[in-house]
Amino acid sequence: MENGILRVDNNLNNFEAIQKEWQKYHVIIKTVRTMPEALKLLKKIDFLLVVIITDSIEYLSYLKFMRDIKPMPILVLSSKYNASEKLEAIQLGADEYLPYPSAVEEAVASGRALIRRYTVLNHKAQLPLTIITYHDVFICVEYRKLFLKSTEIKLTRKEFDLLHLLFSSIGRVYTHDQIYLHVWGGERDIISDNYAVWCLVTRVRKKLRSVPDAFDYIQTVRNVGYRIEMTLE
Repeated sequence: MENGILRVDNNLNNFEAIQKEWQKYHVIIKTVRTMPEALKLLKKIDFLLVVIITDSIEYLSYLKFMRDIKPMPILVLSSKYNASEKLEAIQLGADEYLPYPSAVEEAVASGRALIRRYTVLNHKAQLPLTIITYHDVFICVEYRKLFLKSTEIKLTRKEFDLLHLLFSSIGRVYTHDQIYLHVWGGERDIISDNYAVWCLVTRVRKKLRSVPDAFDYIQTVRNVGYRIEMTLE
């Protein structure tokens, strides 16, 4: 979308004033509700600008990933302007942070300036990140980060490797041996392979269940192994 802006906003009524201002410049606006949706779309489509309209700080967890996906300007418009949040947003990759809706004309002017700056500088393309999204789960492979309902789940190396394997092929059943080989490699555990995998899955399930109202994603296939439940979408 060479003449398009990506708007990230869970409130469809927020953008009316600024949309009218952008329409003066014949700009097409694509809207998604969440940051994981935006990251998934950015892997497929080029935009002139990303505008994040927010009343919370949940977006901050995803900013660095967004910055690393593609060289495009990021403008944050917050209804709860906060100086410390602005500093953190800019440090994580935002190009500008403004109050909203009090600064509609300023926001559009800043957005246009950012587009010109990025177009002229022609930032070098970076290697794309590997992003996996499924239901409320967001995974960035290169940063080895996993978020569930916008909450980062702290994982050990083995825990992340397990979830990366399972979420890479939703619905596919991985046997105990396949999981052990992927996670442990040539390393041998002092306990049996199957029991080692069971202990790992148990720890991971406990961490995922720590998020309120989270779905139990890992499904046991009796006497075979494990898979990710595929009936969520």
